[in-house]
Amino acid sequence: MPSRELDKYVKHPPNLNTVREVSATYGTSLTATAVKLVQLTYEKMAVVLSEAGEIKWVSKSQAFPYWVPRRRLHESTYAYDYFVKGTLLVGPQRVLAIAWCEGVPPDAWIFEESVGFERLGIVLTLLHLPVDEEELDI
Repeated sequence: MPSRELDKYVKHPPNLNTVREVSATYGTSLTATAVKLVQLTYEKMAVVLSEAGEIKWVSKSQAFPYWVPRRRLHESTYAYDYFVKGTLLVGPQRVLAIAWCEGVPPDAWIFEESVGFERLGIVLTLLHLPVDEEELDI
């Protein structure tokens, strides 16, 4: 995936639809595509891979200011719901940032968009910090 060609995909915060589009265009995995797009964006984003209810690894954009520790998923995350209920809501969902990150104000919000891979027993999650309060009115 050539970085120069991906510039058009990172002008706005990449979401899972963008990841799927780029993945199909370049024949790459969703995981590799998500990592590449998050690394290229100027947005405050991270991609997280969870397995069996545990955060296995995190890749952050340079602008993402917080630490996402490797630990059990917080009960308030939608990724956690996948491992408990086997379902996920479609599209970005607003959650308290402390459910994912350390060092955040207790009232800070973050957007979580997750996709589950049943055969692999994993969840791939995009995290995106809103730019301003207007973005929180979804």
